[in-house]
Amino acid sequence: MKTVKNVLLALLAVVIVVSGTYTAIKWDTIVGKWQTEAEREVFKQTTTYSEAAASFLADSYKQYNDAETDADKNTIMEYVIMRYPNLDTDSIDNNKLRQFYNQCFNH
Repeated sequence: MKTVKNVLLALLAVVIVVSGTYTAIKWDTIVGKWQTEAEREVFKQTTTYSEAAASFLADSYKQYNDAETDADKNTIMEYVIMRYPNLDTDSIDNNKLRQFYNQCFNH
């Protein structure tokens, strides 16, 4: 009887430890995702991000103007939106690039 009681207590302890470990891992995952998203949002406010976006838009705008078919132009516009789906255009100084980005959304 004592052995059965010890085995049940041991199993209960294992369940508690495993459950606690799973909860800790899940909590770390949730917090880690939240922290990563917060860091991403901070990065989007940096000059480096804005300059990279402007450079990408300039290159895409050139490719768009050089494209020979409407299908090629549409592909370029779709890629711009896929790459920067929520770009804050206020951070882009070049008016033509801002207009091009907005045109991509409105096509």
